[in-house]
Amino acid sequence: MDQDYAHFIFSKFEEVKFDPAGWKYVVPETVAECIARPYRGKKILDAYAGLGGNTIQFALNGNEVISLESYKKRFLYLQHNCRIYEVDERADLRNVSAADCGLDKETFDVVYLDPPWETRDFDPGVLARPYLKNTEEVLVKMPKEASNEFLLNSGAAKILEIYVNRSPFLKIAYYFSDNRDGRTVEKEIISYPKLSYIFP
Repeated sequence: MDQDYAHFIFSKFEEVKFDPAGWKYVVPETVAECIARPYRGKKILDAYAGLGGNTIQFALNGNEVISLESYKKRFLYLQHNCRIYEVDERADLRNVSAADCGLDKETFDVVYLDPPWETRDFDPGVLARPYLKNTEEVLVKMPKEASNEFLLNSGAAKILEIYVNRSPFLKIAYYFSDNRDGRTVEKEIISYPKLSYIFP
């Protein structure tokens, strides 16, 4: 495994635990930090926590995080990785799926959704809509190939395009409970010179 890329995913790569499928979907540390940066002191649901890339950064930024991971083995890795980053006391980790967790009676400030898009074919707005009953803001992570027109037509009020160096990496679609006016597209560029041979 490329060591520079491995440390791009987790700076504590030598200490974390992972499975191949979980590694494929985890959001790299600097990218997850970029997503978490606007939020502090919030109650956040990470409904597809995986190995914990986003959970860790939300917690490090001072948020209360409820993280769901249905796959037992990956859930154990999630617990381990949160301990390695010393956020295990700030994250409520649950070995349950988003569909079966009974969260309809809980409220959140923010919900973060990162489903495995390669195995699914659905509208992110449809995915986000049920959560807007119990939260002010839903973030849906999308592949870089998702068209902005499609996302805006799905009801997104804002799109964040994240680049690593000058290369498109992923997008975040934002949905709000107050149906606010205005549809914006913003860009965030993360500089990571060690990976310029992968992301020019």
